Amino acid sequence: MKKNNKKGFILAETIAVSVIIMTSLVIVYTQFVTLNNNYKSSFKYDNVNNLYLVNNLRDFIKNDGLDRLIQLVDNREYVDITSCPNYIFDEYLYCRLLVDNLNIKTVLFTKEDISELKNSIDDTDYSQEMKNYVKKINNSTENNQRLIVEFNDETYATLLFSKNTNFTYKNFEFTGSEQTFVVPQSGYYMLETWGAQGDEIAYGGYSLGYIYLNKNDVLYINVGGRGEYGQNGGTGGYNGGGTGSGNIGFVSSGGGGSGGGNNNNGGGGGGSGYIGNSSLINKAMYCYNCKTSSDSQTLTNSTTNVSESPISQYAKIGNGYVKITYIGTEI
Repeated sequence: MKKNNKKGFILAETIAVSVIIMTSLVIVYTQFVTLNNNYKSSFKYDNVNNLYLVNNLRDFIKNDGLDRLIQLVDNREYVDITSCPNYIFDEYLYCRLLVDNLNIKTVLFTKEDISELKNSIDDTDYSQEMKNYVKKINNSTENNQRLIVEFNDETYATLLFSKNTNFTYKNFEFTGSEQTFVVPQSGYYMLETWGAQGDEIAYGGYSLGYIYLNKNDVLYINVGGRGEYGQNGGTGGYNGGGTGSGNIGFVSSGGGGSGGGNNNNGGGGGGSGYIGNSSLINKAMYCYNCKTSSDSQTLTNSTTNVSESPISQYAKIGNGYVKITYIGTEI
């Protein structure tokens, strides 16, 4: 009687199971690497801080040198303006100071359509990471211009110019009542909010995010007021502020207020903006000496910078503030 080769069967079964396990591990690893690379790219490419910095440079160029740059780029793929040449900029010394203060390594002024630049970028002396970033930019065939920026920390960002609107930005100060903003043109807007101060060191938080809005959309703006102090417990500020005696007021709208309080009962916390809305992209919050978060929906940074004037990434002294800035049809 012929015996079955059980050892051979077990060996074959073991090999088959091992192959399945290894295949599964390879698939999981590949997915992990893809997710990890995407996560890193979200901080390396077009992160919210860099877009804000590039916007400052773009605002300067709109007022100095834009017409000259448009003429130059008509005949070439790009113009390197890192050195702020004096044949382009009247205020070239200020331009150089701005580039240095923004921690910028390279600035390219290009057409909105960079298909030719993508094909020729490998022949330049720019860093390999800069070349990789240029190739990743979503191309557009519109007849506008863009800035492509490399920062000294090897992060990158790009912003478009738009010639189709006279609107640049609008500011909203504290009034104690609701205000409205009617969108003048469809496109992307940067929303910045500074919360109101609570007690003496509970400064208002800073939030920003980008959103696409359609012409004639209406935004309802509630700018928070600073909490008032009182001997028996302070009164919370306008738009969300909690009362004194230990309560802390937070808000769910831009630039909301916070509660005050006396030394015995404890003051209210500083107001904050809200970035949980799924329509917002490239969003972040900054709060005074607070707990941080790296989650993309609640990205929170701690800062010790404070100012009575509304300054990007600074906690706010006094009443809240809101600023709406037009970015363009793409970001």
